[in-house]
Amino acid sequence: IKVFLSWLSEQLAPWSLPSILVAVFAIGLGLFLLPPVPGLPIYLISGIIIVERCERDGRSFWFGVSVAVVLSFLLKMVAVLVQQKCIGEPFSQSIAVKKTVSIHTPTMKAVKHILSRQGLDVAKVAVLCGGPDWPTSVLTGILRLNAGQMLLGTTPVLFLIAPLVL
Repeated sequence: IKVFLSWLSEQLAPWSLPSILVAVFAIGLGLFLLPPVPGLPIYLISGIIIVERCERDGRSFWFGVSVAVVLSFLLKMVAVLVQQKCIGEPFSQSIAVKKTVSIHTPTMKAVKHILSRQGLDVAKVAVLCGGPDWPTSVLTGILRLNAGQMLLGTTPVLFLIAPLVL
């Protein structure tokens, strides 16, 4: 993934800022849909490419950082929604999938209980922001949890994204 993102950075360097934003969002979403890809490299490359383009266009470093943070945050929220609704929920009726993820075990019942809480809760945020991206979001779909509540519980990821973009 590092080699691909390095190549991508070189390819996108001459593009305009709006084109870069669209490309980074589309490629980032595609990467988020791959189970082994974490958000970290996506946020890093977003910061590198977008901030560099903004500075070349005569905008400030902080403007570029702000744009990269907002894009990365929106990308994460869309990825959570797509993983939950388009991957997890379609498999929520499958007994084989439920058996595979051990939905019946005390651990998974505890996770469901934690994630079912309304609003922001330390345990809920720990699971949603601290757990692996793809499996966590897909699991919320399999458990048929409220998407709005999952997005709300994921919002503190902003505090993880901002320093990575820098």
